[in-house]
Amino acid sequence: MDALAKVLPKMRKFDAYINDVKKDNFPISLSGLSDSQKVHFAYATRFYTERPIMIVTYNDIQLKKIREDLKFFNDDEVLVFPKREVVYYDIDTMNKDITMDRLSIYTKLYESETKVILTTVEALMQKTISKNKLFERVLQLESGKDISLDLLKDSLNELGYERTDMVEGRGQYTVRGGIIDFFPLTTKNPVRVEFWGDEIDSIRHFDVESQRTIEPLKDISIFPVEEFLVDKNDIEGICEEILGVYPNAIQDIEAIKNGKHLTKIDKYFKFFYCMFLHIYIFLY
Repeated sequence: MDALAKVLPKMRKFDAYINDVKKDNFPISLSGLSDSQKVHFAYATRFYTERPIMIVTYNDIQLKKIREDLKFFNDDEVLVFPKREVVYYDIDTMNKDITMDRLSIYTKLYESETKVILTTVEALMQKTISKNKLFERVLQLESGKDISLDLLKDSLNELGYERTDMVEGRGQYTVRGGIIDFFPLTTKNPVRVEFWGDEIDSIRHFDVESQRTIEPLKDISIFPVEEFLVDKNDIEGICEEILGVYPNAIQDIEAIKNGKHLTKIDKYFKFFYCMFLHIYIFLY
C-alpha cells in the first residue's frame, strides 16, 4: 500500500472521489477499471476514508480471486461473509463453522469493528433476523457482580451455546462445580468464570490445550453463537400459526417442538420472524 499511498493522492480525480465519499455524495460510479484496479480502489477507499467498506461480487470463485488480491494490502482487515447453508430436511448435526463466521461478522458490525467485508450477492440476499432481535440477549459479565450459576447456564443455552464435557471450540461451554468455561465468538481463547456463591469471583482467559490461565479479565460481553434465536416460549404459538396455514405439516411441527427448528427456518421463515434485515443494514 505504500507505493499506492504516494501515487493516488496526486491524482485529481481520485482526490475528488475520496472527498465525495467522505461527504456521503452517493451514489458514485467508477468505470474503466480492471479487476485488480477495482481491488486497489476498494482498499484505497478504506485507507483514505477510514470507513468500513463492503465488496460484493457475483460468485464464490470471484470472491476467492478478490480475497487473494486483498492479501497484498492488509490481510488482517479483511472479513469474508459467507452464504449460509439452506436446509429443508431433518439432519442430526449441522456444520456450525459458517454460522460462526457469519455471526462473528455481525458482532463486529454491531461493535463497529469492521474494516473490509467481502461477500457475494447470494450471501447478501439471504434472510436473517434483525440486529435488535439478534443482540437483545447479549449478556454482560463483570467480576464482583452477582449472577447465579444456573442463570448463566440458561443464558448460554438461549444464546445457542452447546454444553460439552470440555470446551474445545467456539460456541461450547462446560460446567464443573462453581466454574463455567465457554468459548465466545469475540475472543481468540475461551473464558473461565469462577463463582463464589452467586458472585463472580474471577473471569479469565485460558488455553484450550493446557487449560492454564492466560490473563484475567475485568468484564466480558457474551454474544449469540446461533443466527436464528427463537424464544422457547414462542414455539407453541409459532407451531399453531404454521398449522393454521399448513394443516398437514405435522412432522415439521414435531421437529420444531423437539428442538430442530433450525432445519425449518427457511421453510417457515415468515412464521418465525415477521421482519428480516440483510447484512448491509448493520452498516447504517
